[in-house]
Amino acid sequence: MTLAFRMSAELEFCRTADVDRTGNCLGAAGLPTTLSDVGLAGRGAELAALMASDKKAGAGGLALILTRGIGRAFLSRDVSAAQLADFLDRAD
Repeated sequence: MTLAFRMSAELEFCRTADVDRTGNCLGAAGLPTTLSDVGLAGRGAELAALMASDKKAGAGGLALILTRGIGRAFLSRDVSAAQLADFLDRAD
């Protein structure tokens, strides 16, 4: 969820204050908030390739849940696998 907020902020869909608030709440609950927390740092291309092969990706591209702010999630198919891989490589 934190990465979805961070990607949304990078794409200028939401404010960085929403990213910080969400990350702080999830972290305070003891949940992972980075790829390092789950042992996946530096594996952006691999993760994006796996996501691209998911049944929800289809011909319309990757299906990502992004946000326009807290409580304002939406489905996006506008992010390419290359763009996602680049983001994930830098996300940690």
